[in-house]
Amino acid sequence: MAGATCQLTSADRTLPANGSLTITYSCALDAVPTGSVTNTATVSWPATGYVAAGTLSPAASVDFGAVSPSVTNATTTVTDPVAGWTGDSTVVSAGDGSPTTLGYSHVWNVGTAGTCQTFDNTATLSTGGSDSATVEACRGADLTVTKTVATSYHRDYDWTITKTAAAPQVSTPAGTPVTSSYDIVVAGRVHRLAWTMTGTITVTNPNTWQAVTADVTDLTDIGASCTVTGGNDVVIPAGQSVTLSYSCQFASQPAYTGSNTATVTWDATAAHTATGTASGSAGVDFGDPTTESDRTITVTDTPAGGSAKTLGTLDYLTAPASTTYTDTITVTAWPGRARHTTTPLPSPRPARPPRRA
Repeated sequence: MAGATCQLTSADRTLPANGSLTITYSCALDAVPTGSVTNTATVSWPATGYVAAGTLSPAASVDFGAVSPSVTNATTTVTDPVAGWTGDSTVVSAGDGSPTTLGYSHVWNVGTAGTCQTFDNTATLSTGGSDSATVEACRGADLTVTKTVATSYHRDYDWTITKTAAAPQVSTPAGTPVTSSYDIVVAGRVHRLAWTMTGTITVTNPNTWQAVTADVTDLTDIGASCTVTGGNDVVIPAGQSVTLSYSCQFASQPAYTGSNTATVTWDATAAHTATGTASGSAGVDFGDPTTESDRTITVTDTPAGGSAKTLGTLDYLTAPASTTYTDTITVTAWPGRARHTTTPLPSPRPARPPRRA
């Protein structure tokens, strides 16, 4: 029989006298036959004293189309706990030898945000055999933000002085001393100048497996415009932090207390994070001035032809809104009838409109 390898399965090869011998055999076919095939057996024997040598070749036809095959492992059941495959729901039938592909999806629960975790998965066949695969699942964590605030400003104290005579004109006989009285009023005003606010913004990426690109902005509620240096498209490497500096500009006097907030935004879908924004705030308190000028002054009075006289020392933080000093001067009229005239003394510094801050 062409395309087959046949083998005798009986060991006895001796034909008894006036008897018969049955020998079994089996054949392995190279391919599944179609229709009827012929199987020929050959029997030969040597010559003896009574029988001449000879050979016989009996043949038989086999119709495989009429034979019912014995089938094993025509189907197999795939079991995969992760995919949810159990029982007959995953039976795969034998075909022409091409593979059967089964697909599934699964959500792994990574315990700690910002880290990756390895999971093993095994698929098993009911007919024997299994295969495993390992997957690394990662869970994104939101960025975090912290910041610092440093404030400073200069305070300039502005004082005004006004001197008036109690009696603008006094007449006296020649050679007679006359005393004039003066009121000197000193008032203080303050100007706060050159406000500055600066600091740093630190953005931390807790993800150990991915870098995140973000934008950083800064906003305050005290009346200022703030700019972050290099705040666009900032790449924060995996597991690291990036620190940026910022500064704020003031068009006018700000509120002296409030808050300053840094905000970071990024693509939550690309980063696999719960949100796409984070913020960090710090309090603002300008407090006492960093530098100041003319807070304390000394008031003196210098009469005509006389020496300077110290009237007092004023500290803006403890002095009243205005302080009045009274000073006198005594002069003697020239020979003949004379008139002594007193006039207001102009302020050495022009008074400014009040600008209390």
